[in-house]
Amino acid sequence: MAGGLETFAVHNASEEVMLLWSFRDPSRAKHYAFVSQKSRHLDAEVCGRNLRLVQSQMQSTVTGSVVWDSALVLAKFLEYAADQGWLDFRAKSCVELGAGCGLVGLTVAFLGAARVILTDMPDRLRLLRQNVEDNYVAPKGSPASLEVVELLWSTEPTAALLDPRPDWIVASDVVYDDETFADLLTTLKELSTSETTIIIAVELRIDSVIESFLEAALSHFSISRVADKSLHPEYKSQRVVVYLLRRKEKPVGGDGR
Repeated sequence: MAGGLETFAVHNASEEVMLLWSFRDPSRAKHYAFVSQKSRHLDAEVCGRNLRLVQSQMQSTVTGSVVWDSALVLAKFLEYAADQGWLDFRAKSCVELGAGCGLVGLTVAFLGAARVILTDMPDRLRLLRQNVEDNYVAPKGSPASLEVVELLWSTEPTAALLDPRPDWIVASDVVYDDETFADLLTTLKELSTSETTIIIAVELRIDSVIESFLEAALSHFSISRVADKSLHPEYKSQRVVVYLLRRKEKPVGGDGR
């Protein structure tokens, strides 16, 4: 990553959560500031392209069937950071976890990644594939590829995800309850090396869940929060934070797995 991206190191989970809830007061921030989950489609402009993403109103309460604010905040951050020269996806490989409707993974593809793999649970893949087919065409003469692959967190990833391991991992709205983040961390450890940069956009809903996730993650990853001033000027919310994670060479108190 190039210089200029302003971040704040996270060393203590409880202190981070106290800062977030004290200074951001997410409970008072607007819900659905950038998205509409009541619509059959969500229209978004990223990287100069107008996307139309299908949402499943029949499953509007199911994670992965609609677009959340965190996905749009993350997509626009990646676009903005690439434009500023802070992040460079060109000729790199990227995996998106919990891709849902596919907005973030599509954005990375448009930013020039050589290989992008969008992953989600089996019952989410039909919608995801439709959005990829409707919105992505590989540049003429480009070796770039965009794939949709099934992945259940904490299960053994396929060879396509491990060989080679990705340069980047992106995810949005994947930290939402105590029952899933342990599996998420297991998958992040399996897919990443110390050279992998992980970018996660988190919607601030339940402070105890965020604290538990950060506390567990700090044992294996160095974590920093992207400063609001480094997010896209028109796409930021008091309810959404973006974290950068990097695998530690020697996990604290662990066996390295």
